[in-house]
Amino acid sequence: MSDYGGFLTGSAGLTYVHLEPKLSSRGHSSREDFYRHELPVPIAGLRIEIPMSERFAARASLAGGGIPAVDSLRKEGGTVHLSQIHLDGGLAVTYALARNVLLEAGYNYTYFFQHETSSKEDNLFELSDSGVRLGLSFAF
Repeated sequence: MSDYGGFLTGSAGLTYVHLEPKLSSRGHSSREDFYRHELPVPIAGLRIEIPMSERFAARASLAGGGIPAVDSLRKEGGTVHLSQIHLDGGLAVTYALARNVLLEAGYNYTYFFQHETSSKEDNLFELSDSGVRLGLSFAF
């Protein structure tokens, strides 16, 4: 192992997902305005970065949060209860091109869940997405 130390970073805050999917079936389509129903969700995360040389580092991150079924303060067909879960994770290798420029390549995973119920409706939306990520960051 090298003489370089690692970094552990924690984070806390709120997340909000603006979601407006277009649903299609047999030539008909409609937009769903989930973004109008969402609430800010508390989220906490951890990131560990382990330098492997002066320019290369390995990074792992995980952040997640959610809210249980709560009164959304909307009254569409009775009281609307809403629950949400949000999870993001990633693994990456970074390379410092310059002191304030960072190149990143890795894998990311996102999970999003929303469930709203009322006396008339029971809507559920679940998204699981993963893929390779390439990024270039500038700090100033």
